[in-house]
Amino acid sequence: MQQQPRPQGIKLKEQVAACVREWTDDAKRQAMAGDVQAMILFARMAADGYGMQQNMPLAYEWLQQAQLHGSRLAKIVEQQLRAGEEVDY
Repeated sequence: MQQQPRPQGIKLKEQVAACVREWTDDAKRQAMAGDVQAMILFARMAADGYGMQQNMPLAYEWLQQAQLHGSRLAKIVEQQLRAGEEVDY
C-alpha cells in the first residue's frame, strides 16, 4: 500500500488553539444569553486562562452573575477560587 502524501496546511497546535478559542467564544455567547452553566464554565475558563489570558475579576464577575440567576454551585466555585483551592467543576 502506497502512503499518501501528508497534506500541507494548518499545524495541529494552531488547529487546537482555534478550537479552544471557538469553545471559549461559544461559552461566552451562551453565558451572555443567560445560560447559568455557561456562566460558570466561562468563569472557570477566565480563572484558568483557558482560551484567554487569566482574568480573575472577569471570573468573579461571571460567577456573581450565575449566583444572581440562582446558582448555588457558582457560590461554591467562587469560594474555592478565592481560597486558592482546587475547583473540581
